[in-house]
Amino acid sequence: MTQTTLTEVHQGIVTRLKAALPDVTVEVFSPTMNFAEKAPALLVELTSFPLAKDAGDYRYPADCCFTIHCVTKKEQPLVDLWEMTASVAQLIYNNGFWVGGGVMERPHTLKAHADKTRYQDQNGYESRVISWHQTIYLGEPKPVQEGMVVKEVYLGYAPGGETPPKASYVRIKDGELPDF
Repeated sequence: MTQTTLTEVHQGIVTRLKAALPDVTVEVFSPTMNFAEKAPALLVELTSFPLAKDAGDYRYPADCCFTIHCVTKKEQPLVDLWEMTASVAQLIYNNGFWVGGGVMERPHTLKAHADKTRYQDQNGYESRVISWHQTIYLGEPKPVQEGMVVKEVYLGYAPGGETPPKASYVRIKDGELPDF
């Protein structure tokens, strides 16, 4: 298994969007680009990746927050922008696995909303944002070291959820099967 990188996942998103929407410019987001010149466009950005729940195999569990800026020219009807945004949101929801293998979980907390005006100096475009979180396991998994081996256990039967008295527990040693 090869190590999955953030660049590989980012490129996987771009590739999938290009295939699904061939008439739209799809690129990696850059704050220095002229958005109106790119329109109609989908600009893909990774905004953060804090630590997610650990899988226990020594890979870094990155809870990636991806953002796609959906951009149209100012003169286009806003409904066109919302339709493009909805199409991208459906693609993410239905097909949000960008690379193969067991290196990522299903997208979650998907939302689409009006873009905050980050680039007020630029004119001639409208944009909406789709963002979601997706846990990606970075790095190579390592075999988990052997832990403690249990030699004996005690089983108790509690059909109603109450704690049974200690005297009713059955002792089972390594290699034995309980007689119920």
